[in-house]
Amino acid sequence: MRADAVEPASRVVPLHTERARDPSLTGAKAANLARAAAAGLPVLPGFALVPNGRADNGADDPAVRRAWRELAGGVEKPLAVRSSSRHEDTATSSMAGRFRTVLDVRGWEAFTDAVQAVLDSAAVDTGMDTAMDTGTGVAATESVHPV
Repeated sequence: MRADAVEPASRVVPLHTERARDPSLTGAKAANLARAAAAGLPVLPGFALVPNGRADNGADDPAVRRAWRELAGGVEKPLAVRSSSRHEDTATSSMAGRFRTVLDVRGWEAFTDAVQAVLDSAAVDTGMDTAMDTGTGVAATESVHPV
């Protein structure tokens, strides 16, 4: 499989791929990170979980677990999990602080809980039945900690 391809039925799009630059696919936040990385700016490694009509946290998707394992190295690296909606971080709308961000996420169970918390915050904020109805996906990146 090509590195920039999305696995069939998978929600995972690595941020270093060309497809990640499309905000209609990955949401504006993840797309902006991908564009910055493509421009040569320092961007932490990560991936986007794209909306696919389900509001689950990807716990049963092998591609999500594989992407988490590659990014987190099992449980060693802490992650940041945040929303990436096609309606936020645009030229006309920031939505800063409206959706939940979970920092210092360690371990698979904590990761899936964090993804669900982000999706739930988007659903509550918009009044929609599920966050996926709003086009909200998730961006997961390595966390930065002060030295």
